[in-house]
Amino acid sequence: MKKVILTMLLGIFAAMSFTVFAQTQFPTRPVRIVVPYPPGGIDAIPRIIADKMRQDWGQPVMMDHRPGGGGRIAVEHVAKSPPDGYTLLMGLPDMLVIVPLVSKNVSFDVARDFIPVTVMLSTSFGIAVKKDLPVANIQELVAMAKANPNKLSLSSWGEGSTAHLGLELFKSMAGVNILHVPYKGAAAAMTALVAGEVDMMITGQFAASPNIKSGRIRMIARTSPARSPDMPDVPTVSESYPGYSVGTWVGLLAPAGTPQHVVVATQRAVVRAIDSPDVRARSANLYFEPVANTPDEFAELIRAERAKWSSVVRAAKIQLD
Repeated sequence: MKKVILTMLLGIFAAMSFTVFAQTQFPTRPVRIVVPYPPGGIDAIPRIIADKMRQDWGQPVMMDHRPGGGGRIAVEHVAKSPPDGYTLLMGLPDMLVIVPLVSKNVSFDVARDFIPVTVMLSTSFGIAVKKDLPVANIQELVAMAKANPNKLSLSSWGEGSTAHLGLELFKSMAGVNILHVPYKGAAAAMTALVAGEVDMMITGQFAASPNIKSGRIRMIARTSPARSPDMPDVPTVSESYPGYSVGTWVGLLAPAGTPQHVVVATQRAVVRAIDSPDVRARSANLYFEPVANTPDEFAELIRAERAKWSSVVRAAKIQLD
């Protein structure tokens, strides 16, 4: 009888051990990161991070580009994917926070349909002006805007983009009227600024850098809370208007219902990837800051961003489709 009981207990222990082992083994097959943009843009560093994760896990980590619909095609695809960690979303505030605030026809709910895994990278923007605009700083820009209501114009990469809402926030804080001119993408918006079709643009430093170096545009202010080490002489908007801050981040999310151990394994793999010297060097070259925060910290960031931009959307009465 003792032998029978011992055999049963050993069998139960073995089964439990196998279950725990199986649960902690992730991944055992390829992982897809769904990207809402075409290749060759903001996915440059996430692609390197994905390759580091591949080396770490010994499994392919592939970038699956599904552009269109202001990011909705990619977001909705991942929201409907099996919650097993093998399909992840590369998400930015434009689609995760702003699109649900400004669009009526959105079928996803970020809080309901996703589990935040980690923010991989973040970056702030700057206010760039065309080369012959006779202003040297924010104070002079505001003075010109007040003297010429709705005569100055700002390009963005689309209605309801972070740049658009950044303009609306600036207008409300500075008490000015500046015309918003949306383009289909950041490249087109930058081309318009360089050509002098618009007066200014809220843009990332990497995108603006070649044109700044060539003298075709000028950066007169940073939208970060602190000055950039790369442009220490360029003041921040918040030095004139405390509290003003506009930037973006690149996060990784999993479908709701994804097991906790899978979320933890994925977040830790990103941390290890970002800690590598080449990822940090590449991030610095592209003016991005590695983050790799926790799922809870990422969830809190999304809530804070939603609260911030919802008040801007209401005040500016922005509503699309």
